[in-house]
Amino acid sequence: MYPTTDRELRGSSEGFQGGLSNNSQRWWNYEKLFPLLIALTVLLGCTNKDKVIKDMTASEPGTYSIYVFWGEEKNTPESQLQLLEVINDEEIREKMNFSIIRPISLGDTNQKVNYAKVFDIKETPTIIILDNDGIVLQTTDLSDIYTLAESINTSIALIITST
Repeated sequence: MYPTTDRELRGSSEGFQGGLSNNSQRWWNYEKLFPLLIALTVLLGCTNKDKVIKDMTASEPGTYSIYVFWGEEKNTPESQLQLLEVINDEEIREKMNFSIIRPISLGDTNQKVNYAKVFDIKETPTIIILDNDGIVLQTTDLSDIYTLAESINTSIALIITST
């Protein structure tokens, strides 16, 4: 059962090593495995972003979620006040029905999601507005929110007049 002679021991070990060193006898090789791992990583990365977006979307058509991502470098009372003025602007609130308004600190290490990586956030504050289908705006320019609100209002007016 067990190898008893020196030759039997060497033969067993040589046979085992020989099997591992022969690329044609392996059931896998690096040339096939590497592209598969890359594809899997890309697929999981996309799935992760899609899942994060799905979790952030507004719950009903005609409503919007707004997320404000802050970094430590621009987390000043002036910038916070400026953003609050835009979000609380009566014109914006009339045109955009916000179901979620959420500030998120990118410096919070207790979060399950690395938002900076998922959304490629390089500058803060970054505002992301989503409807029930997905992202409708990602910007660092507060005036873009007014432009979006106006375009939503125009779209609604066109729908009403065409029916």
